[in-house]
Amino acid sequence: WLSGEEAEKYFNIEVVEAKEVAACSSDYFDKYQKTPNKIVAKAPSISKKDNNEQLKIQNALDLLEL
Repeated sequence: WLSGEEAEKYFNIEVVEAKEVAACSSDYFDKYQKTPNKIVAKAPSISKKDNNEQLKIQNALDLLEL
């Protein structure tokens, strides 16, 4: 990884001062009831067989990169 100053040397970017930010929590979030289904829906589960097949493929790809 490059620091901001290092990245500035190689890319056309301008480094500015960092901003202090933090996570937010509120009672309002508990009252929200119209969340779109696409956001609420759980990702489909992957069968163990499919997951093992994906791991085999990824391992083969990783070996090719070596």
